[in-house]
Amino acid sequence: MDDKTNAIIFNSENHAEWETSVTFHIKAKGLGKVLTKGRPTDTTEASKWDDLNDQAFGKISERIDPKYHEFLLNLTMVKEAMDEMKEIVEANNTNLLIRTRP
Repeated sequence: MDDKTNAIIFNSENHAEWETSVTFHIKAKGLGKVLTKGRPTDTTEASKWDDLNDQAFGKISERIDPKYHEFLLNLTMVKEAMDEMKEIVEANNTNLLIRTRP
């Protein structure tokens, strides 16, 4: 079965479910190191880490509704992308709260 068949696509209303799903997906692809460890300072290790980060970043972008891709354009790190999606949700929730006040 194609692993994208049942993929959860981020749409700003499903952040918790999406984050769990994409984290498991990245780990299953052997890319989990970029979620938990910073970029190494050793040149050889940094190059390997960059390759893993690029692959994981691609996996994240595959699982985000295209209307949110613009938020990823200037980012390079997986952690940044994950944090950006969380910030979108927090901004939406704040905006909703403000609009619903009497």
